Amino acid sequence: MILRVMTMKQRPILIIGDIHGYFTVLDAFIKRLEPLLVLQCGDFGIWPGRNIDRLAAGFKTDAGQTVPIHFCDGNHENHHELRKLCGLTTAALEVGDCVFYQPRGSTITLPNGHVVLFAGGADSVDKDMRTPGLDWFPEEILTENDFEHFPDIPSVNVVISHAAPASLKLPPLLDAKKYPDPSRDVLDKVLQRYRPKQWFCAHYHTAFSGKIKNCQIQALDCGHSHKWKDEINKDGYAVYEI
Repeated sequence: MILRVMTMKQRPILIIGDIHGYFTVLDAFIKRLEPLLVLQCGDFGIWPGRNIDRLAAGFKTDAGQTVPIHFCDGNHENHHELRKLCGLTTAALEVGDCVFYQPRGSTITLPNGHVVLFAGGADSVDKDMRTPGLDWFPEEILTENDFEHFPDIPSVNVVISHAAPASLKLPPLLDAKKYPDPSRDVLDKVLQRYRPKQWFCAHYHTAFSGKIKNCQIQALDCGHSHKWKDEINKDGYAVYEI
């Protein structure tokens, strides 16, 4: 599902699902759609073995305009490296030219004044097959302690997370027993505290949506395809509705 509302100069604000370090796909996507900025829902690609040096050049349109990227962490992220880089701050961390890691609880304000809250983290269902500190990091879980450091503000317009809040029922094709994720319970508290109107997440590599109270929640498919790697999957992104 793609929400069709454009921002100033007809350049959209795009929300994208899991990228997993396929930055050439992201680059081609940005050149095709020329967004004003991109909000990314985790599993961006700060990961051992991925070419994060590519981020130094940033992402530009064909006209040479740099497009800001703001991403939260997912479960498949090098949490040791991210925490070493950002320390205790919740301010955005620039990891490339206009490529910003948004720590858990950080916010940005969109050009129209809407406030976006980032709440990364999720449980890896495949962690039993991974090696701690190499390709699995226990800090992946969004915790109550993380939530205690979220900002003391009454509300936000949008939440960007990796997992979905527990109140959102997963579709039948996803075995809920495989996702006993404590991060989702914390995200329920985010939902209750900040009362957003819109929420975007990823993680499940499946597109689905639902509404909880007054909040429309949209889960995005994986932003890249294992079958073709030259464009973002049509269910892997949405256009932010103002």
